[in-house]
Amino acid sequence: MMAGFLVRMPERARVLDAGCGPGRDTLLLRGRGARAVGLDRSFGVLRSQSLARAVQADLRALPVRDCVFDGVWCHAALPPAPGPDVSRVLGEFARVARPAGALHLGVPEGDPPGHRLEPLRALLAEAGWRVVDVERLDLGENWLYLLAHRA
Repeated sequence: MMAGFLVRMPERARVLDAGCGPGRDTLLLRGRGARAVGLDRSFGVLRSQSLARAVQADLRALPVRDCVFDGVWCHAALPPAPGPDVSRVLGEFARVARPAGALHLGVPEGDPPGHRLEPLRALLAEAGWRVVDVERLDLGENWLYLLAHRA
């Protein structure tokens, strides 16, 4: 999924790993040539791996200028559905992504507290994203993976 995400962006793309935790995906993105910045709400988690170029912040209010990133990678970090926080976070992702920027979302699917495809697709559209690919995996629980572009 990461290769399919990065192929849609320029070489040495600037990528925000939103909700990066200790930085596993941040490091994988960097290993594939992206200029990835990790962001997580927990300072302790960020520092647990001494992740360089990491920011402590809330996904609902990103401390980043508009149109800075070629893509946003958000794996297992979107707030639980349903709730207003999801819309706010998706809007923030659209704000910091460049026009035609890409978004990867990996979320648990189903009830509770997972997301459902069609309501999530509608929230993405409201925030300015167009879903271009959907995958589902059963990893002991159902996971939904979406790839979207800024509309």
